[in-house]
Amino acid sequence: MTEGMGDKTEGAERILCDEGLRVAVGGLGDRVVVDVRDGTANRFWTDTSNLEKALHGEAVRIDAHGGYCVIEVREGTGRLDLVMEGVEHKHCDFSTGDLADAIAMVREQSDPEGSLVERA
Repeated sequence: MTEGMGDKTEGAERILCDEGLRVAVGGLGDRVVVDVRDGTANRFWTDTSNLEKALHGEAVRIDAHGGYCVIEVREGTGRLDLVMEGVEHKHCDFSTGDLADAIAMVREQSDPEGSLVERA
């Protein structure tokens, strides 16, 4: 559904969970990075609108080199599943309010000079 892995982000970030996996969301405007750390850093780039779809109940898969993550919301709780090659499947649960706040935070920021760079 979406693409990519980046190695640079600017702007604020919002931590969704920090137990087992550390999941943070950051970005500027229409692009967002989901930063998942489980001993290694995995960065998943997507359009901010895809996280809005997840917030409204649609499972969103974000692919990156070597794996993917799936974000979905069910019954008021968000969940991120991380699937990477050669690594045990991991997940974390988070507040949908935190996801909504993260989306709003990213939308409020802008990138007028093109400083947000995505490199595959």
